Amino acid sequence: MSEKSVAVILKENTILMEKLVIDGRAFYSLPGGTIEPGETPEQAVIRELKEECNLDVEVVRPLSVVHRVKNRTKYTFECKIVGNQIPSVGKDPEFPDDQQIIKDVLFMHLEDINEKDRAFLWSEGLMETGDFTDEVMSWGDIISYPKAKEDPSYSKLTGKCDDETVTFDADDILYIEKVDDKTFVYTSDRVIRVDHSLRDLEDGLHNPKFFRCSKSMIVNIDKVERLKSLSSNRIDVVLESNEHIIISRTYASDFRRLLKGGLKRD
Repeated sequence: MSEKSVAVILKENTILMEKLVIDGRAFYSLPGGTIEPGETPEQAVIRELKEECNLDVEVVRPLSVVHRVKNRTKYTFECKIVGNQIPSVGKDPEFPDDQQIIKDVLFMHLEDINEKDRAFLWSEGLMETGDFTDEVMSWGDIISYPKAKEDPSYSKLTGKCDDETVTFDADDILYIEKVDDKTFVYTSDRVIRVDHSLRDLEDGLHNPKFFRCSKSMIVNIDKVERLKSLSSNRIDVVLESNEHIIISRTYASDFRRLLKGGLKRD
């Protein structure tokens, strides 16, 4: 049997969240972890917050107990920070130093958390804290569903630009690039950091116009202005922004087949 304790910590209607990256997939989750032998769930959540967020906390009250598949149980507690401590990235002892999965610890507004990560918060008792019941009741009775599920080709995406959360349409993307384990989306006027791996975006956009042109880059075919053949079977691609992207020979054949008859060549 696997048991886990997590914490809901609120600050002016924001929620303390951890940014985790596992196997290239980034997501946000409540801080917490596995209950060790001999520990109570309350003791475990206090220890986990100290390890992962460098915080001393007190348990305010239990919020939920969720019995999950494969005989797993998750306990959620509302907690408060002792004094004026500021959360910071700690360590998960279950992982070696060079394979740590906790990348950030931050307070987030509900609207800044994506639909998928937000869904888990409701099962963890968020509805019973702060003003979140009133928040949900204010949404009214309109039926909605994430657009990416309905039509991945024209999904809305969110990311960070100049420390602000921004929303943009997939059609605006020129190319996507991975740099030092971070993923950036380039549009005609912005560089936006997103919390997704290239593989997640490649699968999620699910449109042939988004072509994986190298191990670290995806290009939007609709934004290609012209291209030129280079030595070693490479391709120099010029985007409508006048930026140049080199398609390596590994991807060149598939790229040419995709573009056959569709672009002006030098």
